[in-house]
Amino acid sequence: TIGAATSSYMEQAPGDAMLEISSFIRQYDEGLQGYGRLNTIVETPAGACEETGVPKKIEAMGVFEPDCKSFLGCLFCENFLLHTTETDVRKLLSMKYFLEKILPLSRSVSGFELTAGKTLRRIDEFIEAIKQASSEINSIVERVFLEVYKSKALSPYWQSKLYFLSRLDLI
Repeated sequence: TIGAATSSYMEQAPGDAMLEISSFIRQYDEGLQGYGRLNTIVETPAGACEETGVPKKIEAMGVFEPDCKSFLGCLFCENFLLHTTETDVRKLLSMKYFLEKILPLSRSVSGFELTAGKTLRRIDEFIEAIKQASSEINSIVERVFLEVYKSKALSPYWQSKLYFLSRLDLI
């Protein structure tokens, strides 16, 4: 009955409710730690990494070996994580913008293609996949693209790399 439901479930003391919520959050955090994900995910200029220092090549990709010293290889590593967020979209588009800007610095187009060219195509694949998530994220991708390419609003890491090269008059 409504009376039984109200007296049994709806009239909980605020302190009891806080204890239950706190207990749930603690158990949830413990569950995440049990999977090892809570403490191992590290933000990177390319997105995020599930296990830094232990690159694992995606065998099906058949491209260069990922290396934790270069963020170009992150996109080809099994530990690479990407979220459909404005932050990660900006990281990818900033990386793409940066790579396109340094193309003229390459000794040869074929040398650039071996690493950066494949990375550019991989970025495009990720961006297309992200755009498919929802119309809302598609709008975010379009807006961030304009901000990066028109206003030069890159993510902080890629902005600093670009600034450094411009200070050296290389771009």
